[in-house]
Amino acid sequence: MSRVLVRYIGASVAYFVAASLWGVVMTIKPVHDFLEAIGPEFRGMISSGHSHLCEVGWVSFALMGLLYLAVPKLLEKKLYSEKVASYQFGLMNVGIIGMVIFLIVAGVLGGNMNIAGASKAEIEAAIAPFMILVMIFGIILFIGFLLFAYNMAKTLTQKT
Repeated sequence: MSRVLVRYIGASVAYFVAASLWGVVMTIKPVHDFLEAIGPEFRGMISSGHSHLCEVGWVSFALMGLLYLAVPKLLEKKLYSEKVASYQFGLMNVGIIGMVIFLIVAGVLGGNMNIAGASKAEIEAAIAPFMILVMIFGIILFIGFLLFAYNMAKTLTQKT
């Protein structure tokens, strides 16, 4: 089995377990009550972190790993670059983990400030640095997706 496939499937399983546990934790009464109390905007940030962990972490890593295995086998070609796949793997892990962490931080901070009665301007000023970090990690994640597309395109178009 390809080392690339093992890494992607391993990460996918880890993200699946983390997202599943997170989903269960969000249903525990004190956590659920907190999420309800902080308001929809901040609950949405926390839920968005969960969604990204599920869709990008679990689903995308599994699909990419399987495509890295299946496409070369079906076309009877070598993967264009395992090195690109490795860089992509690292960038995507850094991107998704950073995004999720800072979405949670911004959601919890903003939510607690909202409960405490802070103004919208105060809350936005407090969470702005974290949302900038979410954007930076999102860009890192996007670069990982672009590397995947590049590696697949080169694999598909290379001569055997």
